[in-house]
Amino acid sequence: MIIAWVLFTSTGVLISRYYKFLIGDQRILKYNIWFALHAPVMILVALISIAALLIILSARRWSWVNADEQPLEFAHSIFGIVTIGLSVIQVALGLLRPSLEHPKRFIFNLVHRLFGISAFIFSGINQTS
Repeated sequence: MIIAWVLFTSTGVLISRYYKFLIGDQRILKYNIWFALHAPVMILVALISIAALLIILSARRWSWVNADEQPLEFAHSIFGIVTIGLSVIQVALGLLRPSLEHPKRFIFNLVHRLFGISAFIFSGINQTS
């Protein structure tokens, strides 16, 4: 999961933040190159995170961490679930995004950025616990 959040998320964020300005409107098929790179990388983050969560739960015999016995691990698990949830929501938002010309596109941009930044911050907090 660390590889997903340190390597792939950072790569996906950098692509969306800077490549759209460096590459501009160059396209692969009908998509801008920056988007054609950004989307699969971020989908991969969500998939790796879900797979890692299932592996962890399987190793723990499908039991959750006890908050009374392991408070730090419990906090880690809660931040992790929120982070994974936000990454899945991000993928769903990306798949349902309105067209660039849609009058409510600014709402999508705001929510997508807010959820993305939140997930990235939560992943950083979780890596230190």
